Amino acid sequence: MEWFKELLFEKTGYKNISFRTLSSTDVIESIIDCLEETNADLIVMMEHLSKLSFKAMVHRDLVKKMQSSTRIPLLSIREAR
Repeated sequence: MEWFKELLFEKTGYKNISFRTLSSTDVIESIIDCLEETNADLIVMMEHLSKLSFKAMVHRDLVKKMQSSTRIPLLSIREAR
């Protein structure tokens, strides 16, 4: 995530952004809890590129579930190659 933070700050100059890495057995619920705690305006999730990877398919499903689980805008960014 560090490369993304540096790139974002470099490109935008906007500093009022916080980053969190969550680890949980219930990912959607943990993200929703975090969004409520922080009063977030936007959520950004990375999408894995490899369509053949089981992990990538599961992650894409999480992004879709997250999109339908909250009213907070979701930005999905494809993973850089």
